[in-house]
Amino acid sequence: MQYNWPLIGHTHIKRYFEKVLQSGNIHHAYLFEGPQHLGKSTFARLLIQTLLCEEKDRQLPCGICRPCDAFKHTAHPDFFELKREEEAHISIEKAREFISTLQTRALLGSLKIGMIEEAELLTQEAANALLKTLEEAPRSVILFLIASEPLLPTISSRCQKITFHFVGSHDMEQAFQRERKQSELLRLASGRPGVALRMKESAAQESYMGEMQEIRRLLKIDEGERLLWITEQFGSGNKISDRRVHAKEIFDMLELTLRELLIVEPTLKAEPVISMLKRTAQAKQFLKANVDPRLICEYLLLDAS
Repeated sequence: MQYNWPLIGHTHIKRYFEKVLQSGNIHHAYLFEGPQHLGKSTFARLLIQTLLCEEKDRQLPCGICRPCDAFKHTAHPDFFELKREEEAHISIEKAREFISTLQTRALLGSLKIGMIEEAELLTQEAANALLKTLEEAPRSVILFLIASEPLLPTISSRCQKITFHFVGSHDMEQAFQRERKQSELLRLASGRPGVALRMKESAAQESYMGEMQEIRRLLKIDEGERLLWITEQFGSGNKISDRRVHAKEIFDMLELTLRELLIVEPTLKAEPVISMLKRTAQAKQFLKANVDPRLICEYLLLDAS
């Protein structure tokens, strides 16, 4: 059996799931963990479509059968997705609704499949509600949890963990060999296929470079200017959910810039950069704990010189 999984890199993960599907020994819950933009959600969707596909004699997923067509149009009645939407976290109400849909009978096949994006944003109550489903999942139910940060041990211990790592340079070069300015694209992507795919257009590359240059400038200015910058970024007119998304983008870009500084500027003192990286990791945890984004940025940037 051949599998049509156009995923950049992660060959060992693809081979593992080929064996799993051929053996039929499918776990009831998988946790795809690792940094953002590596292909966790992309591969989960490819796997889910494969599991729902009714074609068994050709390359899977076939892409043309009724379940595949329904999946591509986000209309498959046996696939359910739990997302954060505009809220800061995934609430217990949404988790209960998600669990309830999984308990109904399958309509097109024998499986009901659920997928939770940004599973790290489940509230404590939502995670607890999910526990019983993870512990006593019917044989007809399969769950995929996607997370960029650690989950509660009570959740992660009940899933089979699949860790996604940064994609190697060879796989990235092969995937983007026809791109103009390939070396610049791959340097900015830093082993993250999702970033490279977004930046294929020159406008996106320029935007990304501009954001990185802004972070570099931010690291050089004094605390007074940083405070003004924070005020501009987190004005009171923005919704709290928008401010959280923006803060997450800033922390991700700051983390990437700091790591790049360690690599491309060997004469730079590493200790303050590493200290800032640790503070950035703490900032992400504060954001997850529902702390106000502006206060987190002040903590991160006003005592970071």
